[in-house]
Amino acid sequence: MPTDLGTSLNFTSEEGRLRSTATHEFSREKGTGTYTVALSVTDGSPVAPALDYRSLLEEQGGLRTLQQKIAENPDTAKLLGAFHAYLWGDARTPEAIRQLHDLGITKMWLGYDSDDQPMTRDAVETATNYGFLVGPYDTFANAQDPSGEVDNPSSSWPEGIWPDACVVDKMGDFEGGFSGRGCYLSSETAGSWANSVVSFSHGSSTPVMNGLWKAERDKANWGAYWGENGPAFFFKPVELSSELKTGMFDPKYLVPL
Repeated sequence: MPTDLGTSLNFTSEEGRLRSTATHEFSREKGTGTYTVALSVTDGSPVAPALDYRSLLEEQGGLRTLQQKIAENPDTAKLLGAFHAYLWGDARTPEAIRQLHDLGITKMWLGYDSDDQPMTRDAVETATNYGFLVGPYDTFANAQDPSGEVDNPSSSWPEGIWPDACVVDKMGDFEGGFSGRGCYLSSETAGSWANSVVSFSHGSSTPVMNGLWKAERDKANWGAYWGENGPAFFFKPVELSSELKTGMFDPKYLVPL
């Protein structure tokens, strides 16, 4: 299907065999009244649909390689082989950046919250001089009303984004944002449609099981997402259920792409 708007894809296991079904909602108001399906004969490989879809994107000019993006922006090459880290508290200082370099790390992506304590010019220049990529990150997961009390600067969007770009359900209600705050924006998932402009994305490109969200909402066990010197979410050991352990980490469920 050229677009996923109005369509839900579901998977079930029936008598030991994987079965997929697609359900489409025809809606004039949502612009989903036209429904197109492309059928292709493949070799039956588990990744055949992905390869087929990749070919479709290439035919439509929607596939751009990382090398093409590097040619337009040489700094993109710094992503290759780079460690990724979010910086909290004292980790945003020039001294912390120097410690990373002294450990022998030569490639690094450093992101920090767009809060009221941004990295200083000295810290950013230190990272840049070491060849690291550094900068604040935006969130499309919890846009909030800028006329009210916004609990995170990166959740405050200009007029035209709030509330027009919020995801709404069939009843016209906002889809609650990350951790139940604000709303999700219609751009949360960096899918194939964003391939031509996005070089990488965190979170939205990481497939997880539905059970993980339930586990993460148990703050007593999981820890919170924010804190003065760093969120417990990133540092606290957590015991996963046997179902999550198997589904997320057992090699037999990992599909090479």
